[in-house]
Amino acid sequence: MLCVRDVMHTDICRVERGSTVADVARTLLFHNADSALVVDGDELLGVVTERDLLGIVTDRDLLKAVLPTAAELSEADSFRAFTDLVAVARDHFAASTESVMTTPVRTIDESASLIRALGAMLSGRFHHMPVVGSEGQVVGMVTQPDLLRAVFMEWQHGAATH
Repeated sequence: MLCVRDVMHTDICRVERGSTVADVARTLLFHNADSALVVDGDELLGVVTERDLLGIVTDRDLLKAVLPTAAELSEADSFRAFTDLVAVARDHFAASTESVMTTPVRTIDESASLIRALGAMLSGRFHHMPVVGSEGQVVGMVTQPDLLRAVFMEWQHGAATH
């Protein structure tokens, strides 16, 4: 039976507390990642433990942070072009990471079942979860799409053997 360790990603993006939304967006784009762990500067390069996690910022958090709010949309006559959206987003890129990150960070043990991980994500209504090893160190990240892929692969394997 598969566990979280079997489907997690081990390349983890990190950003420092005090970063801006623009800093996080730049980091995610550079690393082709969809989430970043927020840590103090001391943990940017070394081993990150569960207690070092200050928050997590996802691509969805960034979209919510930079896209126009309902109030901004109702104030505007209309957004005629993509450049109008970029102009609105520009004002939001200076916001602090702390204003958009999710906290506290929910983690899961690397030996946990995929069902347990999916249950935690669905009940918590989040899509990314850091994975911790036996010593409490962050060893990876698991996402809902990772779990969907695993379920599909298991289903496909089962269908092929019948």
